[in-house]
Amino acid sequence: LSVVSLALPLGHIACRRDTYQRLVVQPRLQTGVRMLAVTGVLLATDAHGTQHVLFGRRAPGVRIYGGQWELGPSGGVPAPPPAVQEITGRDLAEHLADEVEEEIGLRVSGGVPVAVVRDRAACSDDVCMLMHLGPLAALRASPANWEYTEVAWVPVRDVAAWMASAQGGVIGASRSLAAYLGWA
Repeated sequence: LSVVSLALPLGHIACRRDTYQRLVVQPRLQTGVRMLAVTGVLLATDAHGTQHVLFGRRAPGVRIYGGQWELGPSGGVPAPPPAVQEITGRDLAEHLADEVEEEIGLRVSGGVPVAVVRDRAACSDDVCMLMHLGPLAALRASPANWEYTEVAWVPVRDVAAWMASAQGGVIGASRSLAAYLGWA
């Protein structure tokens, strides 16, 4: 889906069906496509009550940001069947749950939209969703496919320092989201 317009106070994002080919040639050739995407902000609490957030290091072979860290997982939202004219926040949460399982091997559900981040380099508008996953000890997140090489649970109170020292760097959209959430 390609974003046409945002009416965030109303909670509406107008999109059109588009092709991945029109996205992937950017930024070399500007096609005007801004992909609708979802980004997970996965939270879990350790035995001492400290809240942690998940970061993933993108693999070298991904379309953009290879080797860098991001809040996630994330991914483009596929177009629904032609008869479907509207998708809901629940639909986005279900798609994000699929991304989480595919990319780091965790089965999750739910999710609350907290922000939309425009990533100019990736040519996307990302609906960012908080997911509270429960106890950290019960979670075994690890790279489950080619998109991530590693994951890290970072205490929320340490996010700013961790991002400053993360080998490979942290993508700008994740830095902006962490700042919006008051973590950096």
